Amino acid sequence: MTFDPADHRFMKMALKLAAKGSGLVSPNPMVGAVVVQAGEVVGRGWHRRYGEPHAEVMALKAAGDLARGATLLKAQGLQVEMGLLEEAARHLNEAWFTWVETDRPFVIAKAACSLDGKIATRTGDSQWLTGEAARAFGRRLRHACDAILVGVGTVLADDPQLTARLPRLPSEDPIRLVLDSRLRLPLTARLLHLDSPAPTWIATTSAAPPKKIQDLEALGATVLVMSEENGRVDLESLMAELGCRQVQSLLVEGGAEVLGTFFDQNLVDKFYFFYAPKFLGSQKALGVIGGVGVDRLAKAHQARDLTLRRLGPDLLVSGYLDK
Repeated sequence: MTFDPADHRFMKMALKLAAKGSGLVSPNPMVGAVVVQAGEVVGRGWHRRYGEPHAEVMALKAAGDLARGATLLKAQGLQVEMGLLEEAARHLNEAWFTWVETDRPFVIAKAACSLDGKIATRTGDSQWLTGEAARAFGRRLRHACDAILVGVGTVLADDPQLTARLPRLPSEDPIRLVLDSRLRLPLTARLLHLDSPAPTWIATTSAAPPKKIQDLEALGATVLVMSEENGRVDLESLMAELGCRQVQSLLVEGGAEVLGTFFDQNLVDKFYFFYAPKFLGSQKALGVIGGVGVDRLAKAHQARDLTLRRLGPDLLVSGYLDK
């Protein structure tokens, strides 16, 4: 189908509006709409937050009487033509499409490392490898995702909050999810004592002490007792559980063994790797990806659609993983 150049311009405007709902509208998709009258935009709208009016309602309300006889471009439930900038629309809502089509979250791997691929020195010193611009980008990633996952080792080492902390912007914290097959998580961990409406979930196995489960639940955490594989939480089962709980996008921040296991099981859809202009050296320094790894180059996890971006002194490499 051939589209008028003006339609492309208006659809780009609608997609840009839709992106304003990032991190705020799940489990709905991000949707934007513009109302066009005689070639001029007379109303704009986007789905601002889950539970609030959808984009077309907001656009029509903004247009008022000017909406009579006007055109609403493609939006949720309303369209005059289909397929216009479809690839861009799917990219914008890639997490939603993955969730709808596979019943599991869209998995994003995130890591920060030195130029020689180390996430800490041989003594474990790791804060901060990257600069403020890279860390700010990472916080925006957290805001855009439904949940953020780390292993209990990261909690024991760094005691993170796992919040978005975006100044001057509408922001919601992601669900905080900890992999902890034996429930080693301290009851004093900061992520259990936050002033945040987002919940903390802990994925464990039947090997977890029942008393510890009770103690964690008493602090407001949700404990998910999952099946296990080789003594660890079975990630396939966890992904299915998260899908049932309407988690569309999952940001995996590690550590190295957790990231490695996600790569080993081909669960990573997209990645963001931040490289600091530093060399740490030493075979004892922890690499960015652990796990079993591959035994032959032919089995390497193949990245595609790579992008490279400068963030202050650091480099960000992002892309997708072939399945």
